[in-house]
Amino acid sequence: MNRNQVKGHANEAKGKVKEVAGEVTGDKSTEYEGRAEKYAGKAEANYGDLKRDAKESNEISYSRTQSKSSYDAADDRQNGACLLSATTITGDEVCNLRDEDLGTIQDIMLDINEGKIRYAVLASGGFLGMGDRLFAVPWKALKQDKENHRFVLDVDVERLKKAPGFDKNHWPNMADPTWNSSVESYYAG
Repeated sequence: MNRNQVKGHANEAKGKVKEVAGEVTGDKSTEYEGRAEKYAGKAEANYGDLKRDAKESNEISYSRTQSKSSYDAADDRQNGACLLSATTITGDEVCNLRDEDLGTIQDIMLDINEGKIRYAVLASGGFLGMGDRLFAVPWKALKQDKENHRFVLDVDVERLKKAPGFDKNHWPNMADPTWNSSVESYYAG
């Protein structure tokens, strides 16, 4: 099962939870809350299984597919390069040095003028993608953990909670030099 299939199943489960939650009104609220909890529990269990299956599948694709061999790119490393596709790292876990889960990479932001990745958009704090808070983490602040197929950010959980963040419907202007400077300095210190 590939990462896109995992995301599809997780989004389907999230949609069902949202549908049930949207139906909650009047005397039926207790019944619907119970249904929402039931679907949320199933979604969480299924997502965990799908995520594990995807990781196993990705371990195979990392070693077989040159364009997706982000963690096992021995040939590229011999030339001094390690190439990753954006779809390969989207959904990768991010943890800190204490091995605490900080969230997952939801997206990457490219600086077209400079020809480099500027930020990884980290989703954190929600449940199955609902209620996530987003953080633009400077790409240079992340370190690749090849062995565990994830990234490490040297920030504790409490500091991340206080970091400049945003929600999925209100993205900041990441090209704004003032905003850029505040984010860069937050993760540098």
